[in-house]
Amino acid sequence: MKKIRNILLIVGISIYIFSCTSDECVLDSETYLKLEINIVDTNLVKKGFLDSLSIYSPFWTDSIHSTSTGASGNILLSLSPDDDSTTIIVTSEHEPEKDTLILYHQKELVFLSPECGFIYTFTINDTSYTKHLIDSVKLINNELTIDEEGSVEIYF
Repeated sequence: MKKIRNILLIVGISIYIFSCTSDECVLDSETYLKLEINIVDTNLVKKGFLDSLSIYSPFWTDSIHSTSTGASGNILLSLSPDDDSTTIIVTSEHEPEKDTLILYHQKELVFLSPECGFIYTFTINDTSYTKHLIDSVKLINNELTIDEEGSVEIYF
């Protein structure tokens, strides 16, 4: 009887210890769009267009909308989970005109894990843009998941 009680106690403690998990999300749970800026017009380079470049959206309610920038002109940003499109406005101090880029996308709510909860993944279906400074827009990768960044190239 004592042996069975000890075995049940050891099994019970083992189940308790191994069933405990941390409540922290250890997975990357953000989906980002890589926006690559390419300046083809040498006049814009001479004016310092990229140095004073500003990218913003009415969707972003705070000033933190990009996660990284680099010398190559790449910016990571998030798409709107509230709408089926995201509007991005591009402007520079050296140019009076601003351009608007609209990304039309589908979103899907996906369960990631009990700790991380649900995330949005996106598929970009189409783009439209004004042509004040933007020459063209090229959609490189239209899938945004936690494993893969979407990618759009903008040529000025």
